[in-house]
Amino acid sequence: MGLYGAPATLAICVACLASVTSASRILLLPMNHHSHINFFTVVAKSLNEAGHDTRVLVSAYHRKTVEKHGVVPIVLESSTTPIIGGANYTQLEKTVFEHGSDIKAMFSVILQRNMEDCAAVLEDPQTMERLENFSADLAMVEGFDMAHFLYTIPYRLGIPYVTLTPRHDPWTARIPAMPSMEPHVMSGHYLSADSTLYERACSLFMYILL
Repeated sequence: MGLYGAPATLAICVACLASVTSASRILLLPMNHHSHINFFTVVAKSLNEAGHDTRVLVSAYHRKTVEKHGVVPIVLESSTTPIIGGANYTQLEKTVFEHGSDIKAMFSVILQRNMEDCAAVLEDPQTMERLENFSADLAMVEGFDMAHFLYTIPYRLGIPYVTLTPRHDPWTARIPAMPSMEPHVMSGHYLSADSTLYERACSLFMYILL
């Protein structure tokens, strides 16, 4: 996933936020993976430059990724909770690549890790206290299919949220889309007027699965 994915959409979102609101405190909640955190950090930096105050929730392993861009992280540092970092993170990536040809096994690994990460935040009193003390006006939540556990964090904090995703995902964004014409990113097919029934069925199946 590239750092500069969907630049036009990102620019429009940031411009709209900057033009229609006063300075706000915005909490960004990315999936705990390097490329996803990079994407959210770029968004946070743009919001800071527009006059907002942001925080990005990350594990200790990714702290420097956020700080090197001048963005303030809220770091999950508890040693008693499952954190993606160090050897655990390396093992996770190894497992995912080993199951690269088995999409169900790969998704299961990523889904389980995301669930553990979210539970780690909710069960860590120090991290929850830092999140509450930030008193965010809005949360931007990772809309990646296997990171939907993150929506429980703004729910627990009692703050409104919007979805931010670095890929085209109309259903998560609540935009009407026909699965026979709008390809799912994980289907492996780019649909056109000449697409086969099989290719359209693959796209539909991925929408239902994810």
